[in-house]
Amino acid sequence: VDPAKMAAIEEMFTVTKADQMIGQVLSQVEIGLRGQISKSVNDLIPPGSDNHSKILADSQEFEKQIFAMVEGRIDFQKMKPELVKIYDETLTTEEITAALTFYKSPAGAAILQKLPTITAKCVLLGQQMMRDAMPELQKMTKVWVESMKNKYGDAPGIK
Repeated sequence: VDPAKMAAIEEMFTVTKADQMIGQVLSQVEIGLRGQISKSVNDLIPPGSDNHSKILADSQEFEKQIFAMVEGRIDFQKMKPELVKIYDETLTTEEITAALTFYKSPAGAAILQKLPTITAKCVLLGQQMMRDAMPELQKMTKVWVESMKNKYGDAPGIK
């Protein structure tokens, strides 16, 4: 990477607080996923059912293990070399400099402050949309499997 461009990329990471942003997004996604997992447990095992509270507690402990693993892997310092490569391949030095000018403005600073919340909400929206699509996907898959059985018979591997 050209030294001037590398300096601009490093400044971009500093101004955007990229390391903190990754942590904020992870935290917000974790909060949202915890709620979704609890809802899933409640949907599968209604509150008041035998062992509901124990299963819910076990699921919460499992969530902690999952998020600890994810946080250990999604680390800015580990990602930084690839992020530098992405910025270098995608943006010119002039584009990075112009973005820095914007991010240093009040409007740019406000967007940077709110971007983790926006990102987390977009991730949760995508997850919700996929969850809502699952029944239709399952029906489509069932129809397709039946068509494969009709086309090829009950060949090994077709269930």
